[in-house]
Amino acid sequence: MGVALEEIKSTYNFSIPSNDVIIYQGDCNEKIDSILQEIQSHKRPSILLFADPEGITEIEWQSISKILSKRLVDIIYILSTGGFKRGLRKEHLEKNLPPLSKEEESKILSGEYSSEELVNVFMRCILEELRRKGIFYESLRVCNEKWAEVYRIIWASCSKGAVESIKGTLELIEKASNNDILQAIQVVSGKQKELFG
Repeated sequence: MGVALEEIKSTYNFSIPSNDVIIYQGDCNEKIDSILQEIQSHKRPSILLFADPEGITEIEWQSISKILSKRLVDIIYILSTGGFKRGLRKEHLEKNLPPLSKEEESKILSGEYSSEELVNVFMRCILEELRRKGIFYESLRVCNEKWAEVYRIIWASCSKGAVESIKGTLELIEKASNNDILQAIQVVSGKQKELFG
């Protein structure tokens, strides 16, 4: 385990049962096949994907697709609407976005799509994939004080227990103000930057 993880464990005083949880550090796109192979070697494998990418170029669509191809998957995916397009170039389209029509590709490359429109294209594709696989999901928009969207969060699960948990969590979040949610995300982001650079 890396230094940052050890610091988190000591700061928050928790331990990870070694027989239940394996933490992989590094580029998920390079490690995804070995991670999924390890998961499948267990009698009752399940997957939790927690993703909070800086932009669309960090997680390849093929990696997401491989995870969604497994039977038991839970997902928490936080998309930064404003930063989603960051670093996107033509060579990223094939790797980082699901298959798109030529018209959509052209609009993305020409800059016709705003970051929010690009998030909508990505969301449409990932939610279609979840529906196709029969995975329950909820999507939540988080807006700033001017009601401009700054994050989109996806919760998804094929577990009935997790579905109830998702519904309960959403009920609590709906009672919170957008500023409360933004502050919580900023605290987590700040801690990530502090620990991981």
